[in-house]
Amino acid sequence: MSKGQRAAPVVTLEASPGQFSRQFERDLRQLKDVAGRLADAPDGEAVHDLRVAARRAQAMCTLLPKRARSGKLCEFESSLKAALKGTSRARDLDILAATLNDHLRGLPPGMSSLLAEGRRSAIEAARATGAALSAATLPETGEIKVGRGLTKRLRKRAERRRQRVERLLGEVVADETEVEALHSLRKETKKLRYLLEVADEPPVGVGELEAWQRDLGAIHDLDVAIDYVRDSRLRFDKRDLLAGLGEARRSAYARFMKGYKSGVLRALKSSLS
Repeated sequence: MSKGQRAAPVVTLEASPGQFSRQFERDLRQLKDVAGRLADAPDGEAVHDLRVAARRAQAMCTLLPKRARSGKLCEFESSLKAALKGTSRARDLDILAATLNDHLRGLPPGMSSLLAEGRRSAIEAARATGAALSAATLPETGEIKVGRGLTKRLRKRAERRRQRVERLLGEVVADETEVEALHSLRKETKKLRYLLEVADEPPVGVGELEAWQRDLGAIHDLDVAIDYVRDSRLRFDKRDLLAGLGEARRSAYARFMKGYKSGVLRALKSSLS
């Protein structure tokens, strides 16, 4: 921080039951809408939107008291897990194809058809997932008892995620080859961000976490593409392709290192105390 520049004020994390219920209701409506859209027109955007809506709903569910997470709500959480599982392959293939096309001048002979063939079956599974979720009875928010201690639960769960992010961040900053740690950091950053967005007033740092998530996602996408090319059974010279992807991966990691700010997590800790 430069001389004369004031630090951003600390926003103590709070969550009111009324606002929580209204947000949960909006999230459930959006989930229903995107599930119907995926069932009707299972394109890449619909797959992505369903996965985002499902993860937001998961974050809301984790903040409910244990006694509320039973019966219909338990079944609903199971359906969210099934939705994420049913759309994962289609999403992975869409990202893989986009990554390869972005970083390679041309795909090797046969690779495009292999990706397209795999996507056809994956998108049908995604369509079925959307149809099942669209037909499912979603919980009535009026029947869900948010109960006392919502703010306490939010702070506790967010601090637990923050600690995981901090630990993983130390690993990936020290060693760019920590592929699994980078992947885990991306997932934990995403979950922490969704939790923080539940607050009445999101704290300072949510924007930075979203940027981390984007940069870490680019690294992960390239790691997946490198593995796919390396493990491909197609007969072609892989050296130039792997070299290009490797260079793009190093650039993506350098971009993350340049953009991340370690002080974000320290500031966030103050909001959770």
